[in-house]
Amino acid sequence: MRLLDRLFPARLQRRLMPLANELGRRCQPAVERAISEDLASMSFAEARGYLRARARPAVQAAVADAADAAISPALTAMLMEMAIEQVIVRMIAEHVKSATPPRVALRRAA
Repeated sequence: MRLLDRLFPARLQRRLMPLANELGRRCQPAVERAISEDLASMSFAEARGYLRARARPAVQAAVADAADAAISPALTAMLMEMAIEQVIVRMIAEHVKSATPPRVALRRAA
């Protein structure tokens, strides 16, 4: 790891983010196949934990394929966590978009 990356970890995260986005996009279909239909009835916190557990094997395989042997294990772990987070954000965003809003009963003015 370079000295600047050790001094400024946000700089390293910014450099890894495009790769993490791409890995998250590639792994999303595999994670969608691994989840059950119970996701709709879960709270957001439960869904995040469930998705994190289901996404780990798919993202681990993708990171192992994409990462060079020259990348340190610490960077590989950071990249894997960032990619898992991208999968979670994408899937929860899709879930929120597809959810039907609750109907609000309108009252008549008096």
